[in-house]
This record gives sequence, structure tokens and C-alpha cells, in this order.
Amino acid sequence: MRLQLKIFLKILKQNLLWILFGVILIGLGIIFIKVKPKEIKFNIENFLILIGYPNIKKISFVSSLLIIFQIIFINYLIYLYYSFEFDNSFENIILRINHKKWLINKLALIILFIFIIKLLEIFVIHLFFPTIHLKIDFIFIPILYCLSTNIIFITILNFLGYKNILSLIFILLVNYIVFNFFNIYIIAFAFIFLILINLKYFNFKIIYKNSYK
Repeated sequence: MRLQLKIFLKILKQNLLWILFGVILIGLGIIFIKVKPKEIKFNIENFLILIGYPNIKKISFVSSLLIIFQIIFINYLIYLYYSFEFDNSFENIILRINHKKWLINKLALIILFIFIIKLLEIFVIHLFFPTIHLKIDFIFIPILYCLSTNIIFITILNFLGYKNILSLIFILLVNYIVFNFFNIYIIAFAFIFLILINLKYFNFKIIYKNSYK
């Protein structure tokens, strides 16, 4: 786990500019909304957009891009972290590391990261809108949405390969479907089910075969 944490921190350091860009983008969104206090008072959707809440009915194209950027950027960081050993020491992990233990460590750190980053994002944004009552689903659903898209993303990488164009197509399609047709019960079930599927069937050989053959 210590090695995985070092890898993750290295990925974050290498992408500080993109992280800063994401923070600035959300900051601009907050500023844009704050200059319209009357709209904020009656339109809670603006707050939900900033925290990455899925399946918002009334949403502009620009607002949808903000949410999509949040999710795809986290997907990108997860991809860099998850595939780090594949790009740098694939033969080493195949020969020396237990694939189940490796996967459990990866998933645990990814889930922890998403929990921390989404909680931090939600509470910081809420500081700018203290009049909005922070309901439990305003916290739980954005986190579940982010977790579910990333476990689907990881499942696609594991079974289609991480250098496969089909993987990219499926990832973009899944992000669109989950965002627009989010159902908390289906998504929660899918999240747990896909974790179990990955733990049961994951194997380095499958990734190697689908990524390099």
C-alpha cells in the first residue's frame, strides 16, 4: 500500500497544472453564479452543477461541460495511476506481485481518493453558498456517481485492455449514460457487483493479452 501511495502522489505532482486548471474552472463557475444572487436563491441546480450532481433536468451546455470535465479529469487521473505499472514495469508485477492483492490495494486507494476529493470539493463549494441546506444526498450521490463511473472505467480497462480504442469509446458512452439516466439503486448495485466481478476474474494476463496482443 505504501508503494501505491507513492505512485499516486507522483501522478498528482505530475498533473498539478491540470488540477489547478480544474480548481480555477470551478472557481469561475462560483464567481459566475455569485454575481446573480437572485438566481441562486431560487435555483439550487447551480449548486448541484458545481458539485457534480448527475441527472439534472435543467442544465445548460456550458454547465454540462463543467460536470463532464470534473468526471473525465478524475477518470484521467485514475487511468494514469491504475496503468502506471503497466507502462513502467509490467513484467515485474506479473512475475512478482499477487494480482488480487495488487487490485485490492489499487481499488482501496482509488475509493479513498474519490471520497476525500469529492467531500473536500462539496464542503468548500458549500462555504460560498451557506444558505443552501446541505442534504445528505447532495453529498452521497455525487460521490456514488464518481465512484460508479470509475469502477466501470476500471472494469473496462481490465477486460478490454487499456490500449484499446473500444475502451475509450465505452468509457465516454458510459459517462454519458450514467450522467443522464442516474438511478441510485441501479448504480449502487452495479458498483458492488463490478467490484466483486473484478476481484473474482481480474488477472494480469487478461490485461496483457488485450493491451499488447
